[in-house]
Amino acid sequence: MPRIYVGNLAESVTRDDLRALFSKIGRVGGALVITDKLTGKSRGFGFVEMIEVDDAINAAVFFSGAELEAAKFTSIHTVPRNPVLKNIAANASAALLPSAAPAMAPRSRVTVSGPS
Repeated sequence: MPRIYVGNLAESVTRDDLRALFSKIGRVGGALVITDKLTGKSRGFGFVEMIEVDDAINAAVFFSGAELEAAKFTSIHTVPRNPVLKNIAANASAALLPSAAPAMAPRSRVTVSGPS
């Protein structure tokens, strides 16, 4: 199932709120708001899994910049990670970077889409 990152959420937003909002676009497989382990408070981001890839893309585009609980949030469509590709990428990065690499500037967010 394609997963959508949802950021800049108000602290009061729950997974049920995300599920209800994204179900307006298509079938939702699940929703999750990431919380702090110690306090239990929202960390301001979460994920929504859509059943269909097209629904995930449409929802990410439609809701990007929308307001929920008086806070503008961002949504980015992502694809579940393939463990084989993840290992290949990690090995390639290790081979390209020197062991004492200097601190790097933060990377900008990248939208990735494709078949699940």
